[in-house]
Amino acid sequence: MTGAIGAAGAIGVSMRLYFSSYHLWGARHFAEQAAQNEVGHVGPPKFDVLHRAYVVNCLLSTVAFLEAVINEFFDDAADGHFNYLSDMSGNHRQAVADFWKMKPQRLERSSILYKYQFALLATGCRQFDEGGAPLHDAKILIELRNQLVHSRAKTDQTDSERQERLRSRTERLFPPNALVQGSGNPYFPDHCLGAGCAEWSVRSALAVTDEFLARTKAKANYQTARF
Repeated sequence: MTGAIGAAGAIGVSMRLYFSSYHLWGARHFAEQAAQNEVGHVGPPKFDVLHRAYVVNCLLSTVAFLEAVINEFFDDAADGHFNYLSDMSGNHRQAVADFWKMKPQRLERSSILYKYQFALLATGCRQFDEGGAPLHDAKILIELRNQLVHSRAKTDQTDSERQERLRSRTERLFPPNALVQGSGNPYFPDHCLGAGCAEWSVRSALAVTDEFLARTKAKANYQTARF
């Protein structure tokens, strides 16, 4: 942070913003709220719009966090802001900066997980296994987020191919929504979007970012920010 006295006596402040920390805080908050709504639920299945909002916004925030971390990594290298990159070699920082500056629109608009893989390659680090942890769960997380962001009105049967595909990919990853236990509602969104899904989404995003930072010897604002 730097400051300067303006003509009118006001102090101008310059701050470097890392929204990844805000997204992560929001995701954790929404997951906690969803869990509180499910704890101790007894009686018949029920739909709770507040609970649904918590889970949906947790998923949106976790993917926003995942993308913000990798964009901030590239931005810090390109801007010569090395507070979080001081343990990386100068050659690796320069390689990351050069790639980000060379074709900014092409790389910036690439998929989130491609940018992580590309950054690992640029820094001479081992890339993530495309079919294993932690990338596998992150792919499913982004798919669920896309279902919400690009949603369309549709009539869906509980045993439709779409429902069965989502169930087969996710039900082993987290427990179902406790509020609708015993109902015959379609798996997605009612049984899928619960506190278990929200908590899993935060863990899955952190598994990628934590491992990425460990491999590249970089740090990130979310690791030190306190709210």
